[in-house]
Amino acid sequence: MTLLASHFCAYGWELKMNVKSNRWILIGVAILAGVLLTACSGPDEHIWLKSPGWSRAVFLGNTALNDPVPMTLDEDGQVYFVLLSSNEERTKTFFDVIALGASGLPLWQYSLEEITLNQPDSPQNVWEGGNLRLFWMDDEHLYTFPLNANGTPLDEQPTLLSADKAAGSYSLAADDSGAHTLWFTGPRNDPGVYALSAFDGSGELTSVDPDGIRIQLRYDRENTLHATWVQFPVGYGSTRLLYGKYPFETRVTTIEPRVIREFTGGPSNGLDGPTMGIDANDVYIFWTVTVRTGLDAGIQTYYVHFPLVPFLSAAPPQQIAVPSIYGLQYEYLSNSPLDAGERVSLDGSNIPLTTEVQEIVPNQVQADELAIIFRSPTEHLWRKVRNQINVAYFYEGALSSYQPLSFTTTLSTSPNLINSADRHLYATWLEKLETGWHAVYFASTSPGIKETMSHATARELGRVAMQV
Repeated sequence: MTLLASHFCAYGWELKMNVKSNRWILIGVAILAGVLLTACSGPDEHIWLKSPGWSRAVFLGNTALNDPVPMTLDEDGQVYFVLLSSNEERTKTFFDVIALGASGLPLWQYSLEEITLNQPDSPQNVWEGGNLRLFWMDDEHLYTFPLNANGTPLDEQPTLLSADKAAGSYSLAADDSGAHTLWFTGPRNDPGVYALSAFDGSGELTSVDPDGIRIQLRYDRENTLHATWVQFPVGYGSTRLLYGKYPFETRVTTIEPRVIREFTGGPSNGLDGPTMGIDANDVYIFWTVTVRTGLDAGIQTYYVHFPLVPFLSAAPPQQIAVPSIYGLQYEYLSNSPLDAGERVSLDGSNIPLTTEVQEIVPNQVQADELAIIFRSPTEHLWRKVRNQINVAYFYEGALSSYQPLSFTTTLSTSPNLINSADRHLYATWLEKLETGWHAVYFASTSPGIKETMSHATARELGRVAMQV
């Protein structure tokens, strides 16, 4: 980028020209404009979202990993993210940890180049005891690594948590003291659900189910641990969704999990999930089935719900259907405990719907309603359809309202969602780039972040000026 182009991108450019100027000046300006527009290319710094209750989405950086970008909050409302970056030659990958203040302004960024990564997968981060702790899988091993509040490493090397077991998934949940519980499972060809007692490498592994995979954990306000996973054998066989409820300080081996749903499918069918969320009174379990052949080919997402207390049999599975258009009416709804602003009511509305709801992530902390973020096809400009990131809300067991978020021409994917104790939501997702990498975007309903993100940057003004 030239120095002039750099100044243009940073501060914009007010172009004044006499209409009687020489045509060669016009040609020169046109050429220069093209150069400047190219220099200002790249991911947009901000994306306007479709729902007014959310901030604009801010560009955090690029990541090489097509997984949901992990984020966590500390007690001061600061937000921490983990991206997968590389050196300029792309010969080495490493984690970039980014911290934003409660208002959304940058605090610090640290590159963990001292950690060797081979095939990293499913990173997560948590805030515990005044420090930040990272988790990830690599070559079917599960690792953790701690950082202090300023991003300084607290160990020299990652700690192996999975011992001699293969790791295919894992889940973390925080109790009311802020302490985290971790369970992990093996991959589909080497199943098993294991509960881990500590993060220092000496933790005891307790076998919960020798046939389970894809674990999900949540604590409720009573410090009861809820867990769901699936028995999904390779090839033909019965698939079973299981659920266990573990009161505080109860040994997990004394509780017999229950089968929530059992179904069969061909070996070509795909199954995503389960994922789990909790609202004031109910547990929700979601899963997505992809049928690749036959008359029933397509993507269908279902959920069941049942009371937290007492545990009764689950209601019959219900299919999830969300709006597939963008011209919607927003309003403030009375049954909206999460502070997300105006929504689209789904109560008796006659709106075109889609059932292709994928990559569901529920909010982590129990609230009086449940929010899920997901990817679904949405009509874009000129009736084109693009996969966008959207949010839906469940209240008293039913899908009650909806908010569209992204509205881009690129592929929006891999969403993530967390919520704070003061009822605000925080979301990340990816926008596919032509380079094969992914641009990471972050948005929130927090008033401080909405205020920070509401101001247009000089670079954006420069883009608008060039487009005009």
